[in-house]
Amino acid sequence: MRKMAALIFLIFSIALNQSGDLLNARQAADKKEEPKKKEEPGKEAKKEAPKEAQKTAPTRPILPGLGLFGGGNKAPAVEPFNQEKADIELLKSVQVENNGPALLDLIRKRTLDVDSRNRLQNLIVNLGDESFEVREQASDDIEKFGPIAVPVIKQKERTGEPEVVRRCMRLLEKIDKVPTTGVIAAACRLLAKHKTEGIPAVLLAYVPLSDEDSLTTEIQNTLQSVHAKGDQPDPVLWQATSSKDPVIRGMVLEIFARSPSAQLRSKAQEIASKDTDLDIQLRTYVALIQTGKDKALVPAMIRLMGEVPMDKGWRAEEMLCRLAGDKAPAVALGTDEASRKKARDAWDAWWKQNGKDVNLAILDQVERLLGYTLSVQLDQNQFMGRVIEYGPDGKERWSIKNLNYPTDAIIMPGEKVLIAEQNTASVSLRDIKTGKVEWTKSYYSPISLQRLNNGHIVIGCRNQIVELDNNRNQIFTFDRSNFHDVAAAAKLPNGNYVYLSTQMGNLQIIDKNGKGVKTIQTGPVNYSASLQLLPNNHILITQRAGIVEFDLESGKSVKTIPASNPFSAFRLPSGNTLVAFSNNQKISELDREGKETWKVSTDNFRPLRVSKR
Repeated sequence: MRKMAALIFLIFSIALNQSGDLLNARQAADKKEEPKKKEEPGKEAKKEAPKEAQKTAPTRPILPGLGLFGGGNKAPAVEPFNQEKADIELLKSVQVENNGPALLDLIRKRTLDVDSRNRLQNLIVNLGDESFEVREQASDDIEKFGPIAVPVIKQKERTGEPEVVRRCMRLLEKIDKVPTTGVIAAACRLLAKHKTEGIPAVLLAYVPLSDEDSLTTEIQNTLQSVHAKGDQPDPVLWQATSSKDPVIRGMVLEIFARSPSAQLRSKAQEIASKDTDLDIQLRTYVALIQTGKDKALVPAMIRLMGEVPMDKGWRAEEMLCRLAGDKAPAVALGTDEASRKKARDAWDAWWKQNGKDVNLAILDQVERLLGYTLSVQLDQNQFMGRVIEYGPDGKERWSIKNLNYPTDAIIMPGEKVLIAEQNTASVSLRDIKTGKVEWTKSYYSPISLQRLNNGHIVIGCRNQIVELDNNRNQIFTFDRSNFHDVAAAAKLPNGNYVYLSTQMGNLQIIDKNGKGVKTIQTGPVNYSASLQLLPNNHILITQRAGIVEFDLESGKSVKTIPASNPFSAFRLPSGNTLVAFSNNQKISELDREGKETWKVSTDNFRPLRVSKR
């Protein structure tokens, strides 16, 4: 009986998320002692053991599994993420040394020539042939290509017929064991430090094979570092400004547009202004304005913004929103020509009225959006799910699948993503390309994540709010185990914390000691409601019938966007709002009045969270 009582007490202690020493709890149960009283939430215990005990107490082992739900000893110091070190280690795994010639040789060997690319594409077509023998032979022939075939296979994996997609996935499992995208990206970053002769020609040859925006960006960043010597452009890059490939042409013109050389920027402007591709013109002008702070180009940028599709024009809109701040016109680019024209005309009028007073230096002070939409989604059974990121065109950039009821995710430095999973009671850091788990901490029902400017992480759980420092030590805890009503939580810039209560239907603000500071009545909210801190000391939350913005100072609602059962909302610099509609299986962008201006279907997944970076 004593052993059974001890076991029951242990289980009960874990469920209550006690952070005391569970070995002592076991001993206390055996002796039928009362367990020690739990410290008041938010307050640190400062009691010292008696001097005699300090002298004689032995060091006790940490029992496996008893650190569950975040309690227990402090974690060992965590080494800050070092991108260069990570890149070197990754390349070691494919037997490539960290020197310029070896890195260039790696990329050359992973670059398909035109004839090989055409042959590979024909073989991939055969993966969907009516004949089983033809499909099998094509699979065998493609596998012989090895990792060099990965970019072409990936392109077909996303757009091919079901049988082709299935076989492409199987091939990638066999030949892409060390992800090619990550290997090439690592080589590019290291080449930027070596500045070895011949970089431009090798990287430009690989551009048509780049299967992801992130890799294209790494290639461009490396080329940016070697693009010129003073006012003299690299001859290979300069010749590429007339390339027939619009991706290469646009990339190189943007590189010169971002040059510190005014002479090279002027040449880039001259060439871009004559290019028939309006998107190339626009991205070049955006880069020229960002780098050269040339106001004379803003009207042309605004004009082009209204003439290209929304997934291209957002670059200009985002820049204008950074310049205008809270004085931006109440319009946004849409998917139709009429809305783009309306936005163009409104911004043109705004610039004519305010342009002379605008300081373009603010562009260096306000963070620039990349245009990537991050979403956490559940499958139809609402048990498993995925974290997925979309590009401006609504197409998948990457995803991590087979997650156990994911509830939130945030992007972390070094191409990592932090994911909360309810059914595994865990928060884990993963590589966005491979899904590999870097570390995991256990918390009961985690439902929201926030990364602070100092790198700390705030985790909202149904029964508590915690803050982790950069070594993943828990430095703040606020307990709600008697209520289990936290829908989302965050730390405010002033050091207080705020959480949304599903039971009380309100926002609660508490200080660093867990003491209540303010209550803001919100009305009923969903179990999976979200909150977002806005720059003007406002907060955005989702309710059952809409999206509401509250002033944290006055406690009053200042704006409501009608919406049917939104699960998550994220305010954009343009004033529009991204919304996850779980029941409708879509993510929408709504203007200030609630009109849908953009959407992406989530392919039979139910989106819980959405954000943009």
